[in-house]
Amino acid sequence: MWKLIILIVLGTAWLLYAVGFAYFGLLGFWFHAAEKGFRPTLCGTLGCSDLDFFFSVVWLLGMIFLIYVLPIGIIIYFVTKKRKAKIN
Repeated sequence: MWKLIILIVLGTAWLLYAVGFAYFGLLGFWFHAAEKGFRPTLCGTLGCSDLDFFFSVVWLLGMIFLIYVLPIGIIIYFVTKKRKAKIN
Protein backbone atom coordinates (compact mmCIF):
# COMPACT_ATOMS: atom_id res chain seq x y z
CA MET A 1 0.00 0.00 0.00
CA TRP A 2 2.78 2.45 0.92
CA LYS A 3 4.61 1.56 -2.25
CA LEU A 4 1.59 2.57 -4.31
CA ILE A 5 1.21 5.87 -2.43
CA ILE A 6 4.89 6.70 -2.93
CA LEU A 7 4.63 5.88 -6.63
CA ILE A 8 1.54 8.07 -7.02
CA VAL A 9 3.22 10.99 -5.23
CA LEU A 10 6.42 10.65 -7.28
CA GLY A 11 4.45 10.27 -10.51
CA THR A 12 2.38 13.35 -9.75
CA ALA A 13 5.48 15.38 -8.87
CA TRP A 14 7.20 14.29 -12.08
CA LEU A 15 4.11 15.11 -14.14
CA LEU A 16 3.80 18.58 -12.64
CA TYR A 17 7.51 19.23 -13.17
CA ALA A 18 7.42 17.94 -16.74
CA VAL A 19 4.37 20.01 -17.64
CA GLY A 20 5.84 23.09 -15.95
CA PHE A 21 9.17 22.59 -17.72
CA ALA A 22 7.40 22.15 -21.04
CA TYR A 23 5.18 25.19 -20.59
CA PHE A 24 7.58 27.66 -19.01
CA GLY A 25 10.92 26.29 -20.17
CA LEU A 26 10.64 24.70 -23.57
CA LEU A 27 7.77 26.78 -24.88
CA GLY A 28 9.51 30.00 -23.91
CA PHE A 29 12.76 28.70 -25.35
CA TRP A 30 11.17 27.83 -28.70
CA PHE A 31 9.36 31.17 -28.94
CA HIS A 32 12.57 33.05 -28.20
CA ALA A 33 14.54 30.86 -30.62
CA ALA A 34 11.97 31.50 -33.36
CA GLU A 35 12.24 35.24 -32.74
CA LYS A 36 16.01 35.69 -32.21
CA GLY A 37 17.53 32.50 -33.59
CA PHE A 38 18.79 29.29 -32.03
CA ARG A 39 22.38 30.35 -31.34
CA PRO A 40 21.58 33.74 -29.73
CA THR A 41 18.98 32.04 -27.55
CA LEU A 42 21.48 29.51 -26.21
CA CYS A 43 24.48 31.86 -26.03
CA GLY A 44 22.85 35.04 -24.76
CA THR A 45 23.56 38.62 -25.73
CA LEU A 46 27.36 38.36 -25.41
CA GLY A 47 27.66 35.36 -27.72
CA CYS A 48 29.77 32.30 -27.18
CA SER A 49 32.38 30.11 -28.82
CA ASP A 50 31.56 27.01 -30.83
CA LEU A 51 32.51 24.82 -27.86
CA ASP A 52 30.20 26.74 -25.53
CA PHE A 53 27.40 26.47 -28.08
CA PHE A 54 27.97 22.72 -28.39
CA PHE A 55 27.80 22.25 -24.61
CA SER A 56 24.66 24.39 -24.45
CA VAL A 57 22.99 22.15 -27.04
CA VAL A 58 24.12 19.04 -25.17
CA TRP A 59 22.73 20.48 -21.92
CA LEU A 60 19.38 21.28 -23.54
CA LEU A 61 19.07 17.81 -25.08
CA GLY A 62 20.17 16.21 -21.80
CA MET A 63 17.45 18.03 -19.89
CA ILE A 64 14.84 16.95 -22.42
CA PHE A 65 16.10 13.36 -22.19
CA LEU A 66 16.15 13.29 -18.38
CA ILE A 67 12.74 14.87 -17.98
CA TYR A 68 10.78 13.08 -20.71
CA VAL A 69 12.51 10.12 -22.34
CA LEU A 70 14.17 8.43 -19.36
CA PRO A 71 11.12 8.32 -17.03
CA ILE A 72 8.88 7.06 -19.82
CA GLY A 73 11.47 4.39 -20.67
CA ILE A 74 11.65 3.32 -17.03
CA ILE A 75 7.86 3.10 -16.83
CA ILE A 76 7.71 0.97 -19.99
CA TYR A 77 10.46 -1.30 -18.64
CA PHE A 78 8.69 -1.94 -15.33
CA VAL A 79 5.28 -2.44 -16.95
CA THR A 80 6.65 -5.02 -19.39
CA LYS A 81 8.63 -6.68 -16.59
CA LYS A 82 5.46 -6.94 -14.50
CA ARG A 83 3.48 -8.38 -17.42
CA LYS A 84 6.16 -11.00 -18.08
CA ALA A 85 6.10 -12.00 -14.42
CA LYS A 86 2.31 -12.48 -14.59
CA ILE A 87 2.58 -14.65 -17.69
CA ASN A 88 5.20 -16.95 -16.14
